Amino acid sequence: MMTICALSKRGYGSIKELQELDTPDFLDVVEFEQMSNAIERYEIEQRR
Repeated sequence: MMTICALSKRGYGSIKELQELDTPDFLDVVEFEQMSNAIERYEIEQRR
């Protein structure tokens, strides 16, 4: 449930919408968010 709340807060949809996603679609959203976060961390680290 924490992942759903975090994704909702980041703008991926409402909690209800995220709960209704099929498993493959939900996992795609999670994977995309993780990759985006990794890229963002890398870019911040490169600026230092």
